[in-house]
Amino acid sequence: MSRARVPIPVLSVVASIVAASARAAPPLTADDFAPVFDDARVTRALDRLAGGDAAGARERLLAIGQDGKPVAHLERVRFLLGLACVRSQDWLGAVAVLDRLDEAVPAVADRVLLLRGQALAGLGRNDEAVEALARVPRSSAVGVAALRARGDALVAAGRNADAAAAFGDLVAAGRKDPETVGKLAAALLAAGRRDEAIQLLRRAYFESPGPGRTAYRRVLSDLGASPE
Repeated sequence: MSRARVPIPVLSVVASIVAASARAAPPLTADDFAPVFDDARVTRALDRLAGGDAAGARERLLAIGQDGKPVAHLERVRFLLGLACVRSQDWLGAVAVLDRLDEAVPAVADRVLLLRGQALAGLGRNDEAVEALARVPRSSAVGVAALRARGDALVAAGRNADAAAAFGDLVAAGRKDPETVGKLAAALLAAGRRDEAIQLLRRAYFESPGPGRTAYRRVLSDLGASPE
């Protein structure tokens, strides 16, 4: 497996393709993760989270239990605190609060592993992130997000061939958005598999609408190849 640093011209593959296309994967929201609560303290924090105030949600969740009142579903509150920490980029806090939580709350274990993997990657602990993200089942509702995050962590770890395999699985499953195609092409190039990258970009060129074609044509030209 190659651990070579990805050169700047290779990284521009992703930027060029995404910038010229309006097709972007929608971000996950709090509703994708959050179980239903009837505790007003938690629902107020969820409102903050849904409104984009992750730091405010984090502070509200940290305050729960400090007033002496009992806390129902403590493990789920930890889960939401982990989500708020990830959203506010408190990576250390997220890693701490999510530790072993997948075992305590198996109903949301896949979400816990995704969040923990994202937090570990945020700390630069990419091999640990890959391990956590690999445990998310492909059939999970967050399976695609976990596989994408695993590919990013593999790239950051310099494991370009493995990253190409991860992004290749996404493309093979029908995820042919410009960001995923661009990341696969970049990983292939970084792994020294230039011919495969060019073939991928040519297929994407013919399968894309006008704006996307322009971006793919430019990237192919930069690589010294034509779309045909």
